[in-house]
Amino acid sequence: MESEDSPSRRKMQFRKTPEAATEDLADPSDLIPRINDQSQYINHLEAEVKFCKEELSEMKDQVRVVILENEDLHQKLKFLTAEYALGEQALLDTSNSRHNDLKLRQPSKSSSAYNRDPALVSKTVGEVEKWHVELEKLKLLYQDKVSILDAQVQSLRKHLSESQKTCEDLEARLKHQKSLVSATNSSRVGGLCLKCAQQEAILAQTHSNVHMQAIERVTKERDDLMDALVSVRQNVKEMQQRESNAYEQVKQAVQMTEEANLEKTKAFTTYRKITVITQPGDWNGPQESIESSLSAKAVPYNRSHR
Repeated sequence: MESEDSPSRRKMQFRKTPEAATEDLADPSDLIPRINDQSQYINHLEAEVKFCKEELSEMKDQVRVVILENEDLHQKLKFLTAEYALGEQALLDTSNSRHNDLKLRQPSKSSSAYNRDPALVSKTVGEVEKWHVELEKLKLLYQDKVSILDAQVQSLRKHLSESQKTCEDLEARLKHQKSLVSATNSSRVGGLCLKCAQQEAILAQTHSNVHMQAIERVTKERDDLMDALVSVRQNVKEMQQRESNAYEQVKQAVQMTEEANLEKTKAFTTYRKITVITQPGDWNGPQESIESSLSAKAVPYNRSHR
């Protein structure tokens, strides 16, 4: 926010037409107020440069905080992925061990019990096959979502690094700006008597255009720095929003995967209960083929996460 006495207004106050400048140069005593105005304007520019430097330093700290939060989020996602994979593997191992114990304890009986309700067993097997197909589709869908989210995280990191580099470049430009203002300020006249000041003003007539150009260049660079600062702030806000959205998508994908695996486990449990009730005898061959097919499909879903 510019103050009431902004650099542009100061610049308009002492900027005059070429005819007026010619008339002023005719009288050296009139150059002293102009030199004082230029000194005040340069001091004001130094204050604004200092303000821009403080704003850029604050923005750099905010970018560092965003980077740390992004790394923390990445570590949390890796921990959740590993924990989910271990839990799924433990669940499958427990289910397989229970199924093997039931097979060892079951006595071999005739196929009369199976003939009691074969349609129920066939229906259950069909549902299990359907659940496997749906689970494979969900796995492919979640893998695609995780890949997209990983790409978004990498893109956010790239944008953060670019923003940090931009901040460093702006800081370097501010240092150069400050040195330029200091050099310009050191060349002004101060603490002279009226006669000496008039002589210095006469000698400085040939360099007045150079000072005006330097002031205009400093003002333009100041405006460019302020525009760049606003752009960096907007980019940081957008990256924070995109990172929050990516985290919510990953969280939702993990929750949906857990629900799908829970439904799959329920289907396996129902199928095994029906198999224990019917106690098939002669149908051991097809049953073993179906169980081997189910075991081959029940591969734990390990998500690759960078």
